[in-house]
Amino acid sequence: MEKLGLTLEEAQRQLCKESGLKGLSGGYNDFRDVQEQAEKGNARAKLAIDVLVDNARHWIGAYYLKLNSIDSLVFTAGIGENRAEVREAICRNLDQLGIVLDPTLNAKCRAIEAVISAPESRVKILVIPTNEELVVAREARRFLQANSKN
Repeated sequence: MEKLGLTLEEAQRQLCKESGLKGLSGGYNDFRDVQEQAEKGNARAKLAIDVLVDNARHWIGAYYLKLNSIDSLVFTAGIGENRAEVREAICRNLDQLGIVLDPTLNAKCRAIEAVISAPESRVKILVIPTNEELVVAREARRFLQANSKN
């Protein structure tokens, strides 16, 4: 902050809005653009995808150890719902943890609720689409109903 003369608010904005996928990829914030750039040979975009996959694998392993097992692994939101190749990369070589992806089911699944684990997988692997707008609407309704009684 001192070197660049940033305020706390600007530093927070940069960390939250300009880092991560966008910062690593060289300015691409939408995963579709990052993936397109990686396919064209953009090394920074490839690095961004590799870091995303590595981080997901790290947290799966960390929680597996904390919980001493897992029952299911759920992919959700834009990347989790729509990117079979990312789901495959995340699950690759996790069979010792009981995580075995069915490549055919995974490849067919895009933005639909589905089980994509192989029959021999001890961990059920699921894709569950999110609907943030519906959740927000339900919570707003619940809040309004609770406060209208006062």
